[in-house]
Amino acid sequence: MATALHSRSSMAVAMLLFGLLLATFQMTDGNTGVCYGLLGNNLPPPSEVTDLYKRNNIQRMRIYAAVPEDLQALGGSNIELMVGVANEDLYNLATNMGAAYAWVQNNVRNYPNVNFLYIAVGNEINPPAWEANYLLGDMKNIQRAISEAGLGYHIKVSTPFSAGVLGESYPPSRGSFRSDYGWFINPIITFLVETEAPFFLNTCPTSVTFIIPNTSDLNMLSSHLLEQWSQMVSLGTKIYLMRYWMLVIQIWRGPVVVLWKLS
Repeated sequence: MATALHSRSSMAVAMLLFGLLLATFQMTDGNTGVCYGLLGNNLPPPSEVTDLYKRNNIQRMRIYAAVPEDLQALGGSNIELMVGVANEDLYNLATNMGAAYAWVQNNVRNYPNVNFLYIAVGNEINPPAWEANYLLGDMKNIQRAISEAGLGYHIKVSTPFSAGVLGESYPPSRGSFRSDYGWFINPIITFLVETEAPFFLNTCPTSVTFIIPNTSDLNMLSSHLLEQWSQMVSLGTKIYLMRYWMLVIQIWRGPVVVLWKLS
């Protein structure tokens, strides 16, 4: 009985969160997207996920790797896509231009009906990780392959950073990068400026994990979510939105987990 109650409570929370997520799209513009993660079980097939985006007017998607089944399902949907290059592939793509040409051919050019918008090279790479030494080279090689394919005007190459690159983040007017990361971050910023590509930051202001053993805890969580929701509406700030969506990430690790916003 306890197991069944826990299962029903968890499902209720998931449905509550997902309902609030979909409701949020009535308050945001077409530049709002949803990340599509694949770390889980019992996930719906890619075609159903694509239909879910279309039914709810979700116009942008981020996937963390170029999975053929996902790309095939997106064909003709006109959903604007950010596709990731895996961290473990950076060395090969940075040191082998032929590998960069092949990656673009296999994962972009072979899908002419997919609306590629961004290529996210790596994810949250910071020194002293070995990938930091190859990140910019990889970005340049992918950019060159994209440009030579005649796609550079439409597809931009960037990399998502973690908040670890920030030296100071509050208030935003005083924001700065870590001074000891200058050798790493400054050339990448120059590259983004030269190619007119966006700067991506995975912001995680709040990281909360809830365990929901009984109904009283579920009610407490529901009250907390409603309080957060009222704060978002009254203040109208993206900070509260990000706090809310990090809560979604921690509770529900399904295929649709977090908003990403582009200006």
